[in-house]
Amino acid sequence: MRERWLPVIEAMAHPMFITLTIVNGPDLAERVSVLAASFDRLLDLRLGPRNWPKYRDAAIEFLVCHLADTDSDPASRRDRLLTTTKSLDWFGDRIEKYHELTDEWPRFRDILGRGLSTLEITYNPGTSWHCHRHLVNDCGFIPWPLLRVLWQSASKGQGLVVDIRRVDKGSNAVAEVIKYVTKPWEIPSDKADELRRVTFGRKHVWPLGGAAPVKVEHTCPGCGKPTSECRVIDVGVADTVATGINGDGVEWSWVQMRRTGDRVLLLKQGGRWLRSQDINLIPMPFACQPAVPGGPSP
Repeated sequence: MRERWLPVIEAMAHPMFITLTIVNGPDLAERVSVLAASFDRLLDLRLGPRNWPKYRDAAIEFLVCHLADTDSDPASRRDRLLTTTKSLDWFGDRIEKYHELTDEWPRFRDILGRGLSTLEITYNPGTSWHCHRHLVNDCGFIPWPLLRVLWQSASKGQGLVVDIRRVDKGSNAVAEVIKYVTKPWEIPSDKADELRRVTFGRKHVWPLGGAAPVKVEHTCPGCGKPTSECRVIDVGVADTVATGINGDGVEWSWVQMRRTGDRVLLLKQGGRWLRSQDINLIPMPFACQPAVPGGPSP
C-alpha cells in the first residue's frame, strides 16, 4: 500500500494531513457506522451563500471560546483571532473563485481535491473503541476552526478532535505520513474477534477526488515473470499451527494466514515449503517452484 500511494502523495502540490475523530463508545459497529455517515455528510457539505456565512461566524465563535480556555494573554488572543478572521476571508474568496470557474458552489469534497482517506481503529481500556479517519489530500490551506465547525456539523455533534497540518515535500516527511496512515492496528487479543466481525468486507482505504494508487509490479528473480503471474506468497504472513511427517516421509506444516484466517497445508520438497494446492507458499520473498498437486492432509 505504501509503495502504491507514495508516488501519489509526492506528486501533490500542496498536500495536507487531516485527522477526523469521533467520541469513543463501547459498540464498535455503531461507532464505525457513525464515523462513515459523518464523513459522507462532510464530503457533501455545500459551501455557498446560504450556509458559508453561518459556518464562518461559527468558526470565529468557536475560536473565541477556544482561546479563552487556552491562551491567557489578551494581546495574543487578539492577534490569533485577527489572523484567523483574515484566513476565513481568504477561504471565502477561494469559494467565490470556484463558483466563477464552474458556475457551481463547491462541496467540501471539491475543496479537498485529490488524495486518500484511511480508517483507523484503536481500543483504549476504560474508554472503549476509538475510530477516526486520516486523510492526505492536495487541498492546500483550510482554517482549523472552520474544519472543526464543519466536522461538528457533519457528525451531528459526535466530532471530537480535528487536526490539519501541512505535509513537508521532503521525501522523509512524505514517507512518514504514508507510514502513519497505513500502519497496522494494535488491538487487544480479546477484542480481535469483534474487530474482525465488524470490519469484515469494509474498505479501509478510499481514493478521493479521482486519485488512484500507482500499480506496482515486481519481477520474480526465479522465473523473470511478474509476481502477479507466478503468484508467490511470503510464508512470513502465516503462523504455524502444527508440523509432522506423513506416511511417505514428507515433512508437512499446517499454517494459518494472519490476514484471512485461512489454514493452508505446506509440504517440504527439495528444502522448500510448497503449498499442496494451487499457489506456492515458500519461506522467502521470491522463488518459483511448481505446486504439489493433491498433497495429503495431516
